[in-house]
Amino acid sequence: MNRIIVSLEKNSFYNLSLEEELLFQAQCNSTILYLWINEPCVIIGRNQVSFMECNMEYIKNQNINIVRRNSGGGAVYQDLGNLNYTFINKIGEKNTEKQKKLLLEVLKELGIKGYFSGRNDILIDQKKISGQAEYSEDENEYLHGTLMINVNIENLEKSLTPSSNKLKSKGIRSIKSRVTNISEYNKKVNIEQVKEIIIRKFQDIFGKVEKIEYFSEKEKVVLNKKKYQSEDWNINESPQYSVKVEIPFNDSNLKLWLKVKNGRIEQIKYSSDNLKILNFSYLNNLLIDQVFNEEKIKKIILENI
Repeated sequence: MNRIIVSLEKNSFYNLSLEEELLFQAQCNSTILYLWINEPCVIIGRNQVSFMECNMEYIKNQNINIVRRNSGGGAVYQDLGNLNYTFINKIGEKNTEKQKKLLLEVLKELGIKGYFSGRNDILIDQKKISGQAEYSEDENEYLHGTLMINVNIENLEKSLTPSSNKLKSKGIRSIKSRVTNISEYNKKVNIEQVKEIIIRKFQDIFGKVEKIEYFSEKEKVVLNKKKYQSEDWNINESPQYSVKVEIPFNDSNLKLWLKVKNGRIEQIKYSSDNLKILNFSYLNNLLIDQVFNEEKIKKIILENI
């Protein structure tokens, strides 16, 4: 039996945890549609490094959460102008054509011609309004994605710092130039309207549901919320990576190249344009095996040089 579940919460920790629980409620010959909206946050892919994908200082100053999801793919900025959708099935039972038809018909009803590009993007006039990613575990799988309805593009641009090489290789000047909002093409659209259309189209294409289920923290306690709130999962649960940190001191600049594994500093190389010949290797005793946090690292160094 198909199900439609709508989260009444705007908390990204809760909503991702609920999505994980719903994954294990998949049943044969049925599809779960899960709809959810987050307050400002950056959702990073399972194998991403937050320090390389995000403007950490801006995110902190704006009280924007960083949350790691189970699926792969790239980092996305979300706020109350973005609607998330998730299709949940038993492995091998998802209907990609129906999923695509539903999303394109939603846009069509809004008077917009959208189209799929590559594996996981929906575009309007060559600009992205939706990205998708997939995840499977045990015998269950989901496809989830975003619908940018009225997202704050300035916050999106300032929160994300993707590789400049990636942008250059695609002939793109900035994030702002490759994303857009549905509201740019339909000035009257709002997120509740889009949600209602998706729910109606789902029942037209996938089949009727007995009732729409609304979940909130009051009646539905999620089991893995602590996981999604934890720094270990969101920040430290990263593949091995290298990162450069620059620290100005005494009219010069100290550069550190850090090798980080499992969230902890494993190796450091130093470089400085100071006129004096300085040896910074003594800092290794203070920094090696520390959890990488740029602010804390800078504080330790400045207190000891």
